[in-house]
Amino acid sequence: MPRGHVWPDGEQVAALRGEADLTQWQLASASGYGLRTIGKIEDGQATGARTLSAVATVLSRRLKREVCLSDLLRRPAAQAMPVSVDPTALVEDDTKFLDLSAWRPTSRPGQESKAVLCDHYRFRRLPAALTPLTFYYATVGKRIDGRCVSHPDGFEWQDISGSGDTHLPASYQLKIQQPPGEGVVEVQNRLEYIDSFPGIEGDWFHTHLMYPAACLSMVVLFPEFKCCRAVRGVARHHPLAPFEAAPQQPIHTPDGRMVHWRVAAPGV
Repeated sequence: MPRGHVWPDGEQVAALRGEADLTQWQLASASGYGLRTIGKIEDGQATGARTLSAVATVLSRRLKREVCLSDLLRRPAAQAMPVSVDPTALVEDDTKFLDLSAWRPTSRPGQESKAVLCDHYRFRRLPAALTPLTFYYATVGKRIDGRCVSHPDGFEWQDISGSGDTHLPASYQLKIQQPPGEGVVEVQNRLEYIDSFPGIEGDWFHTHLMYPAACLSMVVLFPEFKCCRAVRGVARHHPLAPFEAAPQQPIHTPDGRMVHWRVAAPGV
């Protein structure tokens, strides 16, 4: 694959373009690319992450709702599942998409840096005992602003910092009053990390895996001025156990702008 490229979900792009009442030519013109580029994207061919981000921005403005780059990527769940994956797991796929591409170090008083996390869950079913759904997030930075994009009228964002149940300075929980259901339920949370990556000791983010999942995918987009030079995946099955190299290792693009790590049957 060319450097810095991603695989788009062509059918999803075409569906959103149709919903936005745009022709391919109109979408191409508004995003600053050629008609042939949009055609290739809707055919599912590899394209630049910046190109697909521009398409997402145009669709967001036209639809008057947020469309993220992660919404337009081909889902890992479409790939063949490893034999080791538990087919009974409650969550079919949990994708955490951390976008650091717009992050900049703060230099003026009152200036804030932002990074965005799109946390997407695909539940195979929702037993009654899971109502409400609860998700936890924490940071060593200033704060997190969170909301549920998929259920905008049925969520509650709570600051639980200092409650005694957390170990990081700023901790939060997001509760969704989602009724149980037998069919597939998609949940997408959007978090803005404010001043959360201050330096070498603070360049990390913390999020829980709350429900048994068949697959966990993590994607990170890095800013152009601070690319990823190397990546290594380690894991442990108990808090007191040493970290060891994970059997499924992450990969990164040659230009260091994107890292992807897909883990089958992660622990809760």
